[in-house]
Amino acid sequence: MTNGFDGGLPAALPCPIDADGKRRLIGIEIEFAGLSASDAAAILARATGGRAFQTDDGWRCETPLFGTCDLSLDTAWRGTLATLGGTGVLDLAQSVVPVELVTEPFDPKHLPAFDAALEALRDAGAAGSRGSLMHCLGVHLNVDAASLNAPHIAAVARAYALLEPLLRADMGLDGPSQALPFVDPYPEELTDALTMDLGGGLAVLADLYLRHTRSQHHGLDLLPLLAHALPDKVRDAVGYDENIAPRPAWHYRLPESRIDEPGGSISREWHYWCMVEAVAKNPACLSALCRAWARYRAGGGERDWVTVSRSVLDAGQNAVAA
Repeated sequence: MTNGFDGGLPAALPCPIDADGKRRLIGIEIEFAGLSASDAAAILARATGGRAFQTDDGWRCETPLFGTCDLSLDTAWRGTLATLGGTGVLDLAQSVVPVELVTEPFDPKHLPAFDAALEALRDAGAAGSRGSLMHCLGVHLNVDAASLNAPHIAAVARAYALLEPLLRADMGLDGPSQALPFVDPYPEELTDALTMDLGGGLAVLADLYLRHTRSQHHGLDLLPLLAHALPDKVRDAVGYDENIAPRPAWHYRLPESRIDEPGGSISREWHYWCMVEAVAKNPACLSALCRAWARYRAGGGERDWVTVSRSVLDAGQNAVAA
């Protein structure tokens, strides 16, 4: 992390195999500006030894390591531009409107190769959040859940809620991204609830989550996972929403695309997620964070939570080292 942890960031999931004995995969969505979908597909094909071709919705690249990758104008813009002027406007917008690259789920061991492919896009002119007028560019990681049992889901959600301020600080999430609605932090009341005993099964956890937020616009969006496990409950709470794609995966949303920055990589963001899962799997560390959160909330916040949580994690690492 940029402010430093003695033990650094974990490079792998603490549970790489799921409850069914299958290797857990990661799917990536990344947005960037500065390149057309056709140019980006061609560059990706060259960088990966894949094959690019046009589809009805944009471009596709079949790659050896990342499966089929779709590249198209950002969905938030595509329909609007088509309505304004059809294909002519779409052609004109190719170098201005953000492009979205969506991979199939693939083995995380191939993330260094994916970073190399992103470097090729960067060298060709792909721009991220800070290098483009389109600040609302993000990165989404869709990580297969290790298990859908309530204790595991609750532990990961609890760990994320308690670590989120620290993660945001260490990622340097400042400037325009802080003001955008799709990077809203969890409400403190939700974190309060997640630190309590959540016995009673996944339905209890879902009710708690939906009581405090029904928005997808959080760093860890639980709606796709809950909609997969409890479709009726989520539909009753939020109604039908085509943007909620039910799947047995964590939807980890990063508010900035840093594809054009030196050292920018998905591997770095992946390590942050691995840290969340590592804390979730460490009962002593998670309990210490919960106790510290209760003291922090009761004390009126005389110290900022980033400092408090960092000291708890450092103490845990030092105990392990001793």
